[in-house]
Amino acid sequence: MLIKFTITRKWQNRLVACVLLMAAVSCIGNASAQVPSNVVYATTWGWNSGTLSPATSPGAGAVTAPYSTPSNLNTGLVSIAGSTYLYLQFPGAIPANTVVHIDMSVPTGLAVGQSVTIGFNTGTITTNSNKGSVSGTSGTTLSASLISLGGGSKTNYTIVTPATGTYNGVYIQLTVGIGVSVTIPVYDAYYLPKPSTQCPVPYDVVTSTTPGINVDLLAGAPPISNPYNAIDGNNATYADFNTSVLSVGGGLQLTELLNTPARSGDSISIVINDPGGQLLNLNLLSGQLLTLNLLSGITLSALDAAGNTVQSFDLGNTPLTIRLLSGATDRYIITVPVTSGAFSQIQVATSNLVSASLLNNGDLHVYEMGVIVPAPTLASANANTQYAYVGDAPVTLTASSNAANDAVVWTAGSNSTISSVSENGSSITVPTTSAGTYVYYAQSSRNGCTSTSATDMDSVYILDTPTVNTLPDGKTGTPYSQTLSITNAPTGATYTYSLPDGYVLPDGLELDPNTGTISGTPTSSTNGAVDIPIIVSGTINGTTLPTITVDASITIDPADALPITLSSFNAILDAQKDAVLTWNTVSEINNKQFDIQHATDGYNFSNIGEVAGSGTTSTPHTYRFIDHNPGAVAFYRLACIGFDGTISYSNIVSISGGKTGNFLIKPNPATGYIDLENISNIASVKIYNTAGALVLTSGNSIRINITGLASGLYYLSVIQTDGTVSTRKFTKL
Repeated sequence: MLIKFTITRKWQNRLVACVLLMAAVSCIGNASAQVPSNVVYATTWGWNSGTLSPATSPGAGAVTAPYSTPSNLNTGLVSIAGSTYLYLQFPGAIPANTVVHIDMSVPTGLAVGQSVTIGFNTGTITTNSNKGSVSGTSGTTLSASLISLGGGSKTNYTIVTPATGTYNGVYIQLTVGIGVSVTIPVYDAYYLPKPSTQCPVPYDVVTSTTPGINVDLLAGAPPISNPYNAIDGNNATYADFNTSVLSVGGGLQLTELLNTPARSGDSISIVINDPGGQLLNLNLLSGQLLTLNLLSGITLSALDAAGNTVQSFDLGNTPLTIRLLSGATDRYIITVPVTSGAFSQIQVATSNLVSASLLNNGDLHVYEMGVIVPAPTLASANANTQYAYVGDAPVTLTASSNAANDAVVWTAGSNSTISSVSENGSSITVPTTSAGTYVYYAQSSRNGCTSTSATDMDSVYILDTPTVNTLPDGKTGTPYSQTLSITNAPTGATYTYSLPDGYVLPDGLELDPNTGTISGTPTSSTNGAVDIPIIVSGTINGTTLPTITVDASITIDPADALPITLSSFNAILDAQKDAVLTWNTVSEINNKQFDIQHATDGYNFSNIGEVAGSGTTSTPHTYRFIDHNPGAVAFYRLACIGFDGTISYSNIVSISGGKTGNFLIKPNPATGYIDLENISNIASVKIYNTAGALVLTSGNSIRINITGLASGLYYLSVIQTDGTVSTRKFTKL
């Protein structure tokens, strides 16, 4: 049977004897101090003087509020040895494994053979009935050293009802020898009922000490004052650990009793003060997993019903989840999971290793202690945050049960709606009818109780359906560049773009998947608007947005009339199988030059040379250009460049069977430099991109620096001193 006690008078030097007693003994604060309002007091009393005929009635003080006048269990001056009993009964049976408190004063100096025993009984007694008959347990006898420790002061002893048997009261047995007279004032007997909820919640606390009380520093203050503040549900009140009373080897313990065992996987949670401002210096404004040496000497333990350790945590050497209490600046919530088994008690213990400077001049404040049932695990791909567009299919949120297989319960936050709940409750669907941010909470329900469960929050962002900007018209032969812009895009979102299978942009245009830029030089008109479905994929803060297809359209108009009037444009092979291009103009208007463009497929043209135009003239002119490396099949067109930058294109001509150049570009693909091999008499080198734009010009060097070019395909034209132009392709990585 577990016995603990509280000394209520000012602490005396004999308190140090507490450390020499059995580990079950505890020395805690004033028994007349804070007691919860829901206690159950003994209401009926009886006594039995046994063979001690001088004994007189103890009186009803122990069952009469406000319990300030005791029942005096006495022996009188006896001539024979024997025992006298005080019976205190409760209104009904005391639940098994319940801590019962008895406030009484046991005098010091009991002689050998004199003792005080506490136990449980059952039966019916008659108030003030001498020699009443009840049956009960064998009880536990207080040792002489324990009695001496009390020193006659009002002391709170606690005993625990057995796990089996039915008891409705307690008894105090006083045994004395011949020729002595002893009186024990008994003030009350009470217990705190266990809450009916099946959640593991605290209902009582017990405090204790281990060797090392520093009597000189005690100065009348109990080592732990107001212990019930640790379970009152109020984060503004606290149990105060006066660690300054500890000397070498000493320790204080505050033990919380749970109404029902917590399960393996449940977490212990305590709210403590900020030791000396050290935690605040760490800026712990949200939950973090940390190891804090400044908490060394503080131990948090899970105990079974018998007080055996299930799992213990040295807070200075254990990774902790710690966060600032909401609305507070100096109180922190510390949470650790218990994984070694079920537990029925929670204990906070300090030792003399606790630095007074770290604990606010020696005081540790414990505001609350409790159990947190693990939350369910969100099973969505984007746990905690999901996105959908207005009108999408309802969003499904799913959570799996915790390790204890507790049921899942979903609740909706303010302005949030749940459309349906799955049969087992683990999944819900939420509507996508209106744009906004909606919050949902998943909790674990243990036997219908969610009050002690941790919570997982899932936020659902319903976004307005995106659209893209209207694309301006393009023109055949005129460079085009327009970037798609997403309307209704959430802040911080990034997008990629693609086309559905089977869809292509107008000839000469390309879509950059990363920027959404449509660019190039259209080669033909579209005869009206062309609808282009754009697949938009995106992310925001690392979370994938739903993929959606938006509608765009583009119109490519025919090119403006040529600034020249061509009477002919021809391509033929000469005897050396070079391609000889000739063209004749009847008139020219503002014509700066002709860019000669070459393609092997009739679509992807690149510049291979240029010929100066004649400005504005009505006189016919003849022009000629030789491609010394036409290739087996070659297509040619003229890009007529005006002084105002306008571009217009001629018809396309072609040859087949032409000469293939034999100079080489190495390496190919390349990253930094390329070398030209098997060619000499270089006058200049020009490099064009796939849109035909000149991007790099070099002199007569056979080594060319291409580090400034973007990755992609390029055309390199070598112009030799005799005017020969040879072109080859290469890739820049």
